[in-house]
This record gives sequence, C-alpha cells and structure tokens, in this order.
Amino acid sequence: MKILGKFQPEATPAGNESPTEAAPSSAAAPEVKPELKLMGGSGYKGAHETEADVHARVDFEMALRRLQGNHVLFKELSFKGCQLTRRPDWMAQLCEALTVNDTVTALDLSDSGLNDGALQQLAIALCVPSRCPKLRKLNLSGNAGLSVAGETMAQGLCRLRKDFEVVIGPGFDHTAATFGCDKQLVENLSAWPCDTLKVPNGGPQDFLCPSQIAGEGVQLELKRGFQGTNGTKYTCDLAEFSLGHNTGNMVLVKLKNREKVGVEV
Repeated sequence: MKILGKFQPEATPAGNESPTEAAPSSAAAPEVKPELKLMGGSGYKGAHETEADVHARVDFEMALRRLQGNHVLFKELSFKGCQLTRRPDWMAQLCEALTVNDTVTALDLSDSGLNDGALQQLAIALCVPSRCPKLRKLNLSGNAGLSVAGETMAQGLCRLRKDFEVVIGPGFDHTAATFGCDKQLVENLSAWPCDTLKVPNGGPQDFLCPSQIAGEGVQLELKRGFQGTNGTKYTCDLAEFSLGHNTGNMVLVKLKNREKVGVEV
C-alpha cells in the first residue's frame, strides 16, 4: 500500500490568471453622468445652455409651479425679474396657467422683459373675465419693450375686467377715458371718426387729413384711392389711411414723412 503525498494544486503559469482572480486593470472606467431633466416637463438641459440660461429657467419654473398649484395661500404671485421672453414657450405656459387659476389676486410681471407681442398673448388670455376671475392687479412696470401699443392693450383689459388695475409706469392711467394710442400717432391704431374730417361743402367721400398730422388750421384734402373689401384707401403727402367700411373710422396706416408731422410718433 502506497502513501500518497499531500495534494498540491498545480501552479498557474504566469499570464494565465484565472478569470475569477484577474488582476485589476489600471485603466479607470469612464464616468457616467446622470442626465439632468428640467422641471415642469420643459425638456432636457442641453449642452448649449449657459449658466445664465439655467438660472433664468429655474427662476421661471419655480414661479410657474406656484401659479399652476392654484393654492389658496398663493394669492400674490411674482415673476419679477424672470425673463419671460427668453424662450418662446414661457409666455404660452404662463398664460395657460393663468386661465385656470382661480386664487391669485395680484400678479407681478415687473422687470420681466415683456414686449408688445408678449403682452398681446397675456391680453388674449385675460380678456375673458371668467379666466383668473379673482385677479385684480397686474404690475407691468420696468418693461422697456412696452410701447404705446402695449399701454393701449393694458387699458383695454381694464375696461373688460371689473375693478382691474394695471401698473406700467409714470404717466400711465388705467382709468383714463382715452386710450394710449390717442396720445401719439400709432400706425394701424390711431383713428378718427370720418365725420370729423369732412371737407366743408365737399362730397360724402371727401375728407381732410387730421390736424394732428397736417397741422393745426391746415386743410389738406385726402385723395381717394382703391376700394377693397374692408376699407377705402386715402392718401396725402404726409400719410396713408384706410376708411373702414364697418367702423366709419379713418385709420392711420402709414406716416410718409415723420419729420413734417408736428406730434410725437
């Protein structure tokens, strides 16, 4: 009977390490960065988004969530300093949230980069009093992009909504009986009742250029032009007008020579 020696495992040749005992690799594994989502379902953060873009986005989305929350404790909401025209969809989201909110009473949109186009979206959203019914005050101050056309839209809102106040800046009166466009000449907004422009002893289609354009005491007769579906064209050396068939108003279409017009435009 032979006595067997103690079992010795066979040595593994160098360079043939067992898969379970493989030497750790010196090369570091690539770092996997998690994808960062935007709040509010606005999309994904792109590589093109700057630090300023991120701050602006976060400010807007935090304010928007408070508005969307429609919470009774959030009666006064502020988008002050949020650049609402930085992205084209931000005003649309704000307007959509406003139409279904029934708790907010005051909305601060001051210093938010609003222009006439953005205010037009807002005016359309709020022109029906049943939308955001408790809203009583709208602060639009500090928005240099708002012109006299924007003031006119704001005044229109005040007439459509009961006990509604809009703040824009010095010189703006939301209770004024006249619109902002009446203070200045605004193409496609300034208008005159045609009866006030009739030529003395003239025919029913003879009209004078408004004194705000021709000058006080100056009688400059308009030339009748093409008659279209919506109105008849009238012109002179200073301006072009359209006489509306439905309204009976002479609407300023274009100022031809601003230097000769004696009012602010």
